Amino acid sequence: MADLPHLFDHLRSKLTRKIAKGGMGVVYEARPLGAGYVRKVFSFNVIRENHSALEDFQNDFIGEAWLGADLIHPNIIQTYHLGPAGGQYFMVMEFVRGLSLEQFPDRHRGAGPPVPAAAGARS
Repeated sequence: MADLPHLFDHLRSKLTRKIAKGGMGVVYEARPLGAGYVRKVFSFNVIRENHSALEDFQNDFIGEAWLGADLIHPNIIQTYHLGPAGGQYFMVMEFVRGLSLEQFPDRHRGAGPPVPAAAGARS
């Protein structure tokens, strides 16, 4: 996490923790360093440096941001900002506390019956 200070300085934000990582990037939880001790938490999605240099990955990342910005629904995370900084592309997104889709079935399985099909298919 210490390798990303330029990104967090760019947005005047403080890294709180790493949420997840995958083949293309890493998602962090962060807080703005605004006046008045504003405590709004957001997620900070960063493309790995080696992928940020590839135009196809940049275009996919930008396309994801456009898609997220155009769709407004309570079940869709909002995209607040997209940009490059220090050779890496990043996206600032709404942070929602709770279980990930990966964690949900395991947590539900431990609590009782399997996840109902209607819950998995609900839009």
